[in-house]
Order: sequence, then C-alpha cells, then structure tokens
Amino acid sequence: MPFPLAGEGQGEGELLGMDESPQKGRQVERTLISCYTCRHFYITYDPKFPYGCRAAGFKSRVMPSQEMINSSGLECQLFEKKEKG
Repeated sequence: MPFPLAGEGQGEGELLGMDESPQKGRQVERTLISCYTCRHFYITYDPKFPYGCRAAGFKSRVMPSQEMINSSGLECQLFEKKEKG
C-alpha cells in the first residue's frame, strides 16, 4: 500500500529515496509529506477523486503531496502540521 491508513502514520513523512543535489553531486534525502498530518487535507467522498487539499484548491486520485511532486517536481510548500486537540 503506497500510503498508510489514518492511525498507521509514518510521522512527518515517508522516505522516498535519494536525489542528486545541485551542489556538486551531493545526495539529498527526499521525504513524502504525510497529508494525514496536514491541516489542509480532507477526504472528498468523491469516488473518482477521494483526496483533497484546501490550501491548493484541488481534488486528486492520489495523495495531494504526491500530486504536487508529480505536477511540479517540488515537495508540497503548503504543508501545515495539524494541531492536536
């Protein structure tokens, strides 16, 4: 399963692997942000597009953080950790 279910959390994110850094071939770890811990994430209840991001204003078939990487090549810049309470 590519994404954990709620409650199975991976903490801040899941390790995606290593990418080349623009600085002289250094390797940099990239992590996938866990949308379940973001205050903007929501379940849409639309079977075709079950996941949504209020900050970015879209619904998707995959987790919004993954959609951001797929479309822009950058990690999500809108992530805000949920406050417990």
